[in-house]
Amino acid sequence: MQQARAQLVRARIASAGHLDTAALLLDAASRFGAVDVDQAHTIYLEAFAVAMQADRLATDGGVARVAATVAAALPSGRPPDARELFLQGLVMAYTEGLAKAAPTLRAALDAFCSTDHDLSALAPWHWLPGRIAAELWDESAWEELSRQGVERLRDTGALATLPSALTNRAFILLYRGELAGVASLVDEIRVATEATGTYLAPYAALVLPAGRGREAELTALADSTVERATARGQGNALAVAAYLRALLYNGLGRYTDAVAAVRHEAEPPGEAGLSTRAVSELVEAAAKAGDTALASRALQRLTDSTRAAGTEWALGVEARNRALLARDAAAEALYTEAIRRLASTGLSFELARAELLYGEWLRRQRRRADARRHLRSAQSAFEAMGADGFADRAGRAILATGQLARRRVDDTRFELTPQERQIAELARSGLSNPEIATRLFISPRTVEYHLSKVFAKLGIRTRVELGAVLGTGPGRRPGTP
Repeated sequence: MQQARAQLVRARIASAGHLDTAALLLDAASRFGAVDVDQAHTIYLEAFAVAMQADRLATDGGVARVAATVAAALPSGRPPDARELFLQGLVMAYTEGLAKAAPTLRAALDAFCSTDHDLSALAPWHWLPGRIAAELWDESAWEELSRQGVERLRDTGALATLPSALTNRAFILLYRGELAGVASLVDEIRVATEATGTYLAPYAALVLPAGRGREAELTALADSTVERATARGQGNALAVAAYLRALLYNGLGRYTDAVAAVRHEAEPPGEAGLSTRAVSELVEAAAKAGDTALASRALQRLTDSTRAAGTEWALGVEARNRALLARDAAAEALYTEAIRRLASTGLSFELARAELLYGEWLRRQRRRADARRHLRSAQSAFEAMGADGFADRAGRAILATGQLARRRVDDTRFELTPQERQIAELARSGLSNPEIATRLFISPRTVEYHLSKVFAKLGIRTRVELGAVLGTGPGRRPGTP
């Protein structure tokens, strides 16, 4: 027992130094196995967590070695608890695939959720259940686990563990369209890490500019994150950064850039991975860029995950992506299926993306009235979330419907706030942002912000278009005397 504890201490010291520690943890777990099965299973889960964080930068065998070692150490010869079920499921996921592992991982989640845990005591791997819920496309389990985890850690003052729990929650809030909530979590993470002097790759901080469509901000933060993570052997950060770059570029309509960010996800990795979010981004980007062969390969990888999960979220995202490669009636049926399935979830961001893609498809079919309805729905949802990149993409699609885009302006120009209307009228008259700012006693940056909201609401992109869409008075339509 003393040797086992000493080995565990050495492994955790190595972890604090940000070295690959899975091999040390595996050795410690094997030493505990003969005297304390519960402790051994906890350390094996810690080894999985460390290997998954190291990902492609692992130098000690990574997840493949952990899975092989744990497989040889199981079962324990007793009815499995949540920890052993997680271990069994993870071994299967990384050796036989998610379809084989899904039932066991679901049982592990059920067992874990039905037990009251001291999350601070599970610190090395407490985020794993949430990660598994995400890979099983289980929205309700992920939401509940992340919410309860954050609440419990806040209540107990476990500041060292709290940032990773907040980070896990940031991603489910992204899919729920709650970017304001993500911003709040980012602030809380910063306070906690500063108070404890710990470092955590800023995944949550990366979510914000990706969701909001702010390329310069994301690029600077992602580049610094990748550089630091590479030095520390945290390969998972590279995967997260690539995924969020692809998300950003898809929102901006820059599909070749999105493909470049996650092209490698089209091919099976050396060791079976769990994450499929980047694959979904690749399907959309490749299809939009005209590379149907690449999109088809990525779709197959995505389908392996979504079919194994079988949830409304999974099948809705699958239908949305499958529609991109389908034709005519088949495509329409898939888009409507995606909207129906995703509307039954609480994932507003995912639903709005389905509405956007369907609207873009309808426009290409020259069904402009139908296209405008879905594009407006998507644009309004994205604006409410603060997902400006996707909102602008929807706005461009509305404008591309021709005259119908002008009718949308007729409907929405009276939804401008009084200040937006005043700023828009001054801009239409030819005043620059500084001149408007001086006249209204506000900053040029505030003028720029309000004009961006005006452009989004009116479905336009330049000041030149303001004269055509605003008319000359509150009771007139464009083009009327």
